[in-house]
Amino acid sequence: MPRTCFLSTLLFFVSVIVCVSQQFYIDSLKKMLTFTNREDQKILLMSLLADKFAQKKQADSCFLFAEQALKLAKKYRLKTGEAEALYVLGQGYKIQNNHYLSVANYQKALKICEQLGYFGKEPYTESNLQLKILQGLAGLYDGFQVDSSLYYRMKLLPLTSWFKTHRLEAKITLDIGNSYLNAGDYAKALDYYFKSLELKNKYQLKDLLDEDCHRAIGYLYVTLGDFQKAKPYLFQAKKIKEAIHRGTYYELAHLSNAYEGLSQLDSALYYAKAAIHEALHYQITHELGYIFVTYAKALERLDNYPQALNWYRYGIATCLKQNNRKTLSFAYSEIAKLYHQLGNVDSAGYCARQAIYYARESGYLKGLGEAGGTLAKVYKTHHQLDSALKYQEIMIATKDSLFKQDKAQRIEILEVEQRRQERAKEEAEEKAQQQRKLISISAVLALFVILLFIFFRNRMLTQQNAALQTALLEGQTTERKRVAADLHDALGSTLSSLRWSMGAIDKNKLNMQEQEVYQHVQNSLEQAYDQVRLLSHNLLPEELGKEGLWKTLEGLARKLNRNTPVTFTLQIPENQPRLNAKTEFELYSICLELINNILKHAQATEASVKVEVKSKKLQLTVTDNGKGISEKTTAGKGLRNIAERVESLKGKWEKISDDLPGTKNVIILPLEKSTKPTHA
Repeated sequence: MPRTCFLSTLLFFVSVIVCVSQQFYIDSLKKMLTFTNREDQKILLMSLLADKFAQKKQADSCFLFAEQALKLAKKYRLKTGEAEALYVLGQGYKIQNNHYLSVANYQKALKICEQLGYFGKEPYTESNLQLKILQGLAGLYDGFQVDSSLYYRMKLLPLTSWFKTHRLEAKITLDIGNSYLNAGDYAKALDYYFKSLELKNKYQLKDLLDEDCHRAIGYLYVTLGDFQKAKPYLFQAKKIKEAIHRGTYYELAHLSNAYEGLSQLDSALYYAKAAIHEALHYQITHELGYIFVTYAKALERLDNYPQALNWYRYGIATCLKQNNRKTLSFAYSEIAKLYHQLGNVDSAGYCARQAIYYARESGYLKGLGEAGGTLAKVYKTHHQLDSALKYQEIMIATKDSLFKQDKAQRIEILEVEQRRQERAKEEAEEKAQQQRKLISISAVLALFVILLFIFFRNRMLTQQNAALQTALLEGQTTERKRVAADLHDALGSTLSSLRWSMGAIDKNKLNMQEQEVYQHVQNSLEQAYDQVRLLSHNLLPEELGKEGLWKTLEGLARKLNRNTPVTFTLQIPENQPRLNAKTEFELYSICLELINNILKHAQATEASVKVEVKSKKLQLTVTDNGKGISEKTTAGKGLRNIAERVESLKGKWEKISDDLPGTKNVIILPLEKSTKPTHA
């Protein structure tokens, strides 16, 4: 109860807000009408005002503005304005239930629109004028001329697709199904119901249209007698309506009929009673008679005849007020059978004749056949055999016709269901394919992100390694400078002092043996001093940073040939640009280490240093004619330093000594971006 009160209060406030907003809109249109001087705008504003009054069911105000708009449009020969005015005139006559004049004005407006190709001021919305006119015409013919209603809806459907009014497209598709249902073409009705459901799913229309689709399909299956197929659709429709707190009276009534058809009479009575409770709570008028008759039918099946008769009467009285001919035919037919069963033959005859009348009016063949059978029994009871035979023949002919139709329709319905299953299978396969595609794209994106992360991580590490190598190079340079300075300043100064001290000795006062020792020491000091100077200079010559590797190697070769017993030859490429700082430093260090090994261990008289650049590779070849490589030599720290430096430059080092009278060291380095030659 509290929840119901809350919803009622909420609906009241919503209605108040809507009324206030509508009145504000009308007042705004009136003000705009006062200030505008353009005749076309006046016509449009008056048409809009008339349409708003039609929505508020105020026919007089609607006619006032619509007729003024029409008069003005004709005066200035504005055909589009005339079409707008004629449409709202049709709306006004529709409020008064004057279907003839409403249809006439709609058709005039439609003719002008089709001649001009005019769709209104907002063609790509549901306010499209042609869409509204066609909807109005189809709605007016509903229940009276099914073919005309179907004709206008068929004209309307392609327009909804063209102008991409997706919700209206799904709704009109559903309405076409309803028109086919009223015409008795159940196969086409089911086909359009399924199409409407597919459109709803395609465009993700989450509103009452979803409920309408499921309820329509469920009701159709109830009509066909396929009660088990009906139940899932009806329960789904009921669930949708309950989720948005709307009345489920239609769904409950159809479920009652489904359970009654399945002979589950307690369930049928339960849902019929629930349908009445919902209908009375929401104060509906449309189809209330059908709900009453459904409840009466459930009571009758449970042999509660007195109450069943009362509810049949309530249903008939309600349908008479609503002019619901088809339900009247069904109700009169059912109460006629009950009266005949209870022995009230006269009442049975009257109700059967009424059922036949309304069946013919509504084209309800099943009601015609059943009422004809009941009336034949009534006349037979009265011994009016000719009349009994007449209505017996009507019943038989109707049943034969219905049987043939039913047989043909069953085949068509099976085809429709099969097409639906195939489309559902295709949709499921397409959805699965889209999911697989999405998963693939996600996987590719994830892989891309991972690769991107790895790339940037490697790039960062490469940058860090480059920074470390730069720092290492700077550190080695600094350390070499320090060692060279120490050698020159400390050891060089000491040797100079010794030389000066030796120079202060008077050789003439020494005997021959002492003079020999003196001369030997003097020569050793000179040699040591020269070697210290050479070593301190070669650790990090200034020209390496200033003039590059090639000039530095030339200078080194000259000093070696001047200060050592080994004759060195140097071959370097002509006009070769400088390498980067790291490569030059490492190559110079490698050359020094190999030359140092030659001087210390090889006992060679000749040696050569050769540099070649070809095919983006640099080859350094250092050879000597000494005694070759010993195990002690290969295990030295100097050679390990060479190996580490070659590896840092991503190069290869090959030592050859077996077939030569000395040693040959070949070092090959790639000249990639990091070691590509660059001009100084």
